[in-house]
Amino acid sequence: MLKGLTGNIDRLVLGGVLLMAALHGHAAPTTSQSFDLQPGWNSIFVELDPDDNNPATLDDNAPARVFNLSDIQMVWAFPRSGSTVQYIEQPSEAGFSNPDWRVYIPSSVPTAALTNLHAVSAGRVYLVKLGGTQPKTLVVQGKPEFRRIQWLPESFNLVGFHANPDPTQQVTFADFLALPGSSNPAIYKLVNNNWTLQSKNSLVEPGRGYWIYNDGTIKLSGPLDIADNALNGLGFSELSTVTSLQLTNRSLLSLPAVQLTASDFPLRYFAGYTSPPERTPQWLPMTATSTAIASGRDASFLLAVDRTGMTDPAQGILAIRGGGMRIQLPLQADPIVAGTDGLWVGSVTLNAVSNVNAADPTLPELAPAELTFKLILHSGDAGVHLLKQVYLLGDFADQDQPRTVLITDDSALPAFTPLALARGENVGHRISSSAFDFSANKLLLSNRLDAPGDGLSGTIALTPDLPTHPMRHRRHPDHDNLRDDNFEPLPAQVASTFSEEVWTISRTIRLLPDQNLAPSPVAGLGTLTGVYEETLQGMHKRDIHMRGRFTLQRVSLIDELDPAPN
Repeated sequence: MLKGLTGNIDRLVLGGVLLMAALHGHAAPTTSQSFDLQPGWNSIFVELDPDDNNPATLDDNAPARVFNLSDIQMVWAFPRSGSTVQYIEQPSEAGFSNPDWRVYIPSSVPTAALTNLHAVSAGRVYLVKLGGTQPKTLVVQGKPEFRRIQWLPESFNLVGFHANPDPTQQVTFADFLALPGSSNPAIYKLVNNNWTLQSKNSLVEPGRGYWIYNDGTIKLSGPLDIADNALNGLGFSELSTVTSLQLTNRSLLSLPAVQLTASDFPLRYFAGYTSPPERTPQWLPMTATSTAIASGRDASFLLAVDRTGMTDPAQGILAIRGGGMRIQLPLQADPIVAGTDGLWVGSVTLNAVSNVNAADPTLPELAPAELTFKLILHSGDAGVHLLKQVYLLGDFADQDQPRTVLITDDSALPAFTPLALARGENVGHRISSSAFDFSANKLLLSNRLDAPGDGLSGTIALTPDLPTHPMRHRRHPDHDNLRDDNFEPLPAQVASTFSEEVWTISRTIRLLPDQNLAPSPVAGLGTLTGVYEETLQGMHKRDIHMRGRFTLQRVSLIDELDPAPN
């Protein structure tokens, strides 16, 4: 339990590096769920993982804290999934003879020693017996979670649903569970201490537990499903800026208006780019956003947090409503760390290139297609470097001061330790870009991210001896810069590209950030955007000029490259 552009950014970064960044240990975002208990037996479905929003308390899910009404006499639960359950005719003590049942009895009751239910969790149905003669309201506070139902076929299942509390938005069991026309499962609802048979055309109610016999045709937990990465909510650490949310319509009907609302939380979604050549990313507030999802189709969102002005951690709840469901997901975000030091990863999209035969061969023209490639920068005391690859590794030689390091030199790898374990083997996190190559491991750029001036610039020289030179072919005698008769080096008597088989090609790049990381909607999302320019010399008698946009995200706060091992 938690207490405590995007464009074409490589999934390795989002899925590997960013997951290493943990949220600070502040309290989890919570909400409450109310149950109107009647004297006698009540069947309730708890959607929340109990949490009182106080990090100092550790027993929030204890039954004595959750079921704290003085008139509650006992609480039964069936926590084991996958067990065949004999249908209970009536919710009496005699009906709970199955050893899989768990019971909580308050300490004030003489039989309290029989208690073997020690924790309350989200996604469970609890049978609560209320004494006295008056109804009572039980309020459970906690962190919302979405858990899919693990249906057991050919058996009664004690289940509840994430149903919309708005009576006007509730739907029938037939639509909610996408029941085939021939299916007519037995559905029982607890009414006045009796399990009463319901029609499949009756409405699915929130917060209520049902006995439902699954004849093998019931597969769903409701019409809407969400991807696994969001089941426990969405967290945005200081380095985790963008995440994805995928919704799936698993019902037989189209859902014309699935609504997403993030109240009191600065959540934004990516709505695409403006028209070329600017192509500025648009991030819009996630306030009552609506989308249509056809039967069997998905709707995907890129989500980010506008951290403009954020100085303290933020919490909130994302509510997803549609098809009679209401799914609540906790949201957490930390403010951005000040400064520009660290590892920045993103992409460049080129959309303009000069025409060497045009009246002005230096002016980039809009290209018929775009080219996208990865961009990796590191900012630190040594300046801003363009990287072609970088490894995230551990240095654990000094057990008192273990650290994570950024390494660009392959020859230095044996001195450090991989950070992850996959298929029984230690593996490191490597980020690379095939768009840049140079003889060294890094290329120093002019200026800094926090003071870019007229832009960050540098020149990449592709010399004839570079193994990846585009004009060099190892097994082609006309591309080795050797004489054909004696295989001696060609004389360098004329400085002309036409006298050499392989010649130097240079790429001069320039990055012009849109802003100096001052507070703004874009900077608040933790991204840095700007204009990318490149001049290519040596591939044509005239220089080729290219232009596009770049987007960067800071994925590590480590401000040093290639440190010496401890």
